[in-house]
Amino acid sequence: MDLQNSLHHFGSTAKDDAPQPGNENHNGVGCIYFMSCRDNFITSDSSRYVAVKIGLAHDGEQSMRKVMEKHATSNSGDLYFHHLLPVNKCGTVESYLHRRLRNDGYSTLNYVGKHGAWNRKVPERYRDYFQNKTGGKEWFIITLSQLAKYYEAAKEKFPFRGLAPYADSLEWTGSTSKNEAYRFQFNRDGLPVIQTAGRIGRTHAARALNFAWTYRTLTGLAPEGCCSLAV
Repeated sequence: MDLQNSLHHFGSTAKDDAPQPGNENHNGVGCIYFMSCRDNFITSDSSRYVAVKIGLAHDGEQSMRKVMEKHATSNSGDLYFHHLLPVNKCGTVESYLHRRLRNDGYSTLNYVGKHGAWNRKVPERYRDYFQNKTGGKEWFIITLSQLAKYYEAAKEKFPFRGLAPYADSLEWTGSTSKNEAYRFQFNRDGLPVIQTAGRIGRTHAARALNFAWTYRTLTGLAPEGCCSLAV
C-alpha cells in the first residue's frame, strides 16, 4: 500500500510545527539568490508563475558556485537565476524575504500564520504538489513581476556596503596564487571571453565561466577591468 502522497496521519498526535525563518543568525558578506530550475513543471508551463528558491551563499563568486554545484544534485534540469542580491548580512536578508513571502501567501508550504495561510496566493491547481511538505522549505510560487518587487524592497532596505574584506581575496573565479582573476572582454562578435594572456595552466570549463559571467552581471560586482561592469 503506497501512502507516500496521502495525508494519512498514522495515529500521530504530534503537532506539525511551521519552520522558522532559516539562517537568521548566519550573517556575513554574501549573496541572496533567487533561483529556478528549467524543467520544473510550474516554471515551464504557459502560466506567468515560476517556482523560485530564495537562499543564501556566503562570501563571493567561487564560494557561491560551490553552493550551486551542490544544488545540482537534487535538481534534474538546468538551474538559473532571476536575481542575485549582494548583501552584508546574509541571514538577516534571507529571513526577511522568507518571512515576507510567507506572510503574503506565496510559500509552497500550507501552514497558517497570523497573517493567514502561507500558500493562499498560490494557484489552487498547484497546491496538491506540496501538500505533504516533504520538499524544500525555501520555495515560493510567484510571478516574475511580483518577485521583482520583493527583490527591490530587500535591496532598498539592506543597502550593500561593499565586499571588503573579500574584495582582494581568491573569491573571483580564476584567481590563484599564480594567476589573477579572470577578466572578460568582448570579442568581435560582442560576446564575452576571458583574457588568457600570461596565464599559467588550463582555464576553467565553460560552465564555470558562464557562472562567473552571470554572477558578475547580476550582482554588478567584478574585478577591476572586467567588461561585465559595463553591462
